[in-house]
Amino acid sequence: MSGLTLPEDVQKELAPLEGLSPEQLQGLVTTVITFLSRPDTFDVGGAVEAFAAEHGIRNLAKLKVLFGAALKFFRECVRQNLSHTNVAAELQKVGLAADKAVSIGKAWRKSSGGMSKAAVKQTVMMNELVDMQWKFGVTASSDDAQQIGSTFLQLKLVLNKGAGSLETHYMELTLPQFYECMHEMEKAKASLDAFN
Repeated sequence: MSGLTLPEDVQKELAPLEGLSPEQLQGLVTTVITFLSRPDTFDVGGAVEAFAAEHGIRNLAKLKVLFGAALKFFRECVRQNLSHTNVAAELQKVGLAADKAVSIGKAWRKSSGGMSKAAVKQTVMMNELVDMQWKFGVTASSDDAQQIGSTFLQLKLVLNKGAGSLETHYMELTLPQFYECMHEMEKAKASLDAFN
């Protein structure tokens, strides 16, 4: 495994993790993991403010930067499907002590399934199929004599791109392309069913 490729500014923003006490570090990681597991229902701003109050952190601006960097780090870990040992190794690369990194790796192992499911759900919901219209047709006239009499399928797809934004796509498929598309959709459905 080649490891994460984090922007340099994110690596610098993660440096203050080492200065946190084990309890503060565990609390911050728990907050990030909870958010990644339940992004729809979790109040990030309130959680960060409550964390600051609970642990006596006065500089809320710096805490928000650290929280944002940790969020970017763990999102990338979810995206690359890293194991808990790889997460611990990546945390050590950004300057976290080995014992703290291993402790976070253990928390990661317990929660990685929930974070992966939430990430898949968010991806699917961002491109939700809202409406589909289709028409079968037969080519009656063409410059190419071999195409006359061939069947085709015209699709109009309306996708929800998130935040109430709808996008319309048009497609035309030959019959073999249509069957291949159906086959791929069945495979995708089976993969999604496996997550549930």
